[in-house]
Amino acid sequence: AAAAAARGRPVDSDDDDENNKNDDDQWGGWEAEQDEGEPAACLFCVAAAGGSPLMLESAELALKHMAAEHSFDLLAVQREQKLTQYEVIQLINYLRTQAKSSPGAVPTTVPQREAFVKDEFYQPVLQNDALLTYDYEGDFVEEEPVAVSDAELDPRTLKYVESLRQEIEQMRSSFAAFRAETAAALLGDDDKDAAAKRDGDSHNSDSGSSDSEVDEDADVEGYFRSYGHYGIHEEMIKDAVRTDSYRDFMYKNPALFKDKVVLDVGCGTGILSMFAAKAGARMVIGVDNSSVAEIAKANVKENGLDNIVTILRGKVEEVKLPVDKVDIIVSEWMGYFLLFESMLDTVLYARDRWLAPGGVVHPDKSSMYLAAMGEGEYNHHVRFWENVYEFKMTKMRDTVLREADVCIVAQDDIISPPYVMKSLDMHTVKLEDLQFTTPFTLVINQKRSMAAICSYFDIVFEQGCSDVVYFSTGPEATPTHWKQTVFYVQPPIAVSPGDIVSGELVCRRQKVNTRALIVTLSFSVTFASGADSVSYKAKYLI
Repeated sequence: AAAAAARGRPVDSDDDDENNKNDDDQWGGWEAEQDEGEPAACLFCVAAAGGSPLMLESAELALKHMAAEHSFDLLAVQREQKLTQYEVIQLINYLRTQAKSSPGAVPTTVPQREAFVKDEFYQPVLQNDALLTYDYEGDFVEEEPVAVSDAELDPRTLKYVESLRQEIEQMRSSFAAFRAETAAALLGDDDKDAAAKRDGDSHNSDSGSSDSEVDEDADVEGYFRSYGHYGIHEEMIKDAVRTDSYRDFMYKNPALFKDKVVLDVGCGTGILSMFAAKAGARMVIGVDNSSVAEIAKANVKENGLDNIVTILRGKVEEVKLPVDKVDIIVSEWMGYFLLFESMLDTVLYARDRWLAPGGVVHPDKSSMYLAAMGEGEYNHHVRFWENVYEFKMTKMRDTVLREADVCIVAQDDIISPPYVMKSLDMHTVKLEDLQFTTPFTLVINQKRSMAAICSYFDIVFEQGCSDVVYFSTGPEATPTHWKQTVFYVQPPIAVSPGDIVSGELVCRRQKVNTRALIVTLSFSVTFASGADSVSYKAKYLI
């Protein structure tokens, strides 16, 4: 579920074109930079001392060295044999394995695919092998194609050509996700979908500044590609609250799964599919549109579950299932603020298309909460920029203020009871319910400065379960990779017990990047002391 921006912020609509231009320049400049890379070991040279591989300054230099000194051009081999990134990795590990038994030997012919395209050669032979992370697909240069129209091809060949086109496009774009994540990390944003940022004017409360608009021209094309990078899946699986809850739901309710057909929407590494198989399902179908689906197939086979679990790569809206109906749909579709990424759309499509009468979707219930916050995160993330080693960085402060922050909120920084602003039932919710306007009321219970409003959600596995499983992403619970979503208030408002914060929250999608959200918060604070109320309004991008 993940998986893609962890932060967002409001931007004045008048600045959209200029902001987009600035961002294009910024990202273009980043992409133009060439990383010198880590040292890389030659596949064939062995240094005299200690029998260690000869190290070159970078993977690129190692590839040039092997082509010049050993007449082994790995890039040419990749082009001629049309090897995928994964197959090149397997070939490198195969050659390193061979080098252990015959140091310094250079193959006189390129090994046949059957020799190295094996699961065992996904395992690195050399620790931190820079050749394994080199972008071989990016170096692929097409020869000038022969002009042959689709009409000249027979149907069988045309179908094969179309599949190749799709595969090539997926291969070419796979590295873009890695680049985007690396760029996000370099910009100081370590959450999985933090690349969709835009710059703009600062927002203020209604007292002294006009409302602002959000740039809606973010990029959505990398969504599926981003889930092909292993780091996202590692983060999600290591989230014990998340993964344990899914496991417990399935293992503690074997009667629900016995002899059932299960569809796993967005299966990722296949972990939920394998849970379902172990829980007693007769058939499990996992679907994922990212390249990790190929790894999921290997994971299923490695664990001896390929007689039960089938992994399909493709969009749920386009794949053909081996059955007409399924009994259970499982999915980890939740994003930041619950609804970021819009993966729930796909789950609802699967529900309406394939769920048998009487079937269940899990998790089946979720609720979204709001609560008032003190200055803890505000001081850490906003006020910090007012004095950075005795320098003012107001522009950075204003940028943070315009963002919906995804962070861990301390429980003692919550200054009101939570308010349930939205509840969803997966068996009845409709697409139009995912864009909404909802009123809210927060009752302050501490004398503090209200510097933000915090949002989080909880999840329930209930329908058809003899053992109900629940987890929360709230500040009082064990932290998860979803953390909490924080909307900063500038300037903070001094509040006391009994003060009432009442208003409404509007959640809608961007017009272009429909996986991102625009949240509008408008509220007034009524003071128990009888002082004049204060109004506030701002928009944020998530």
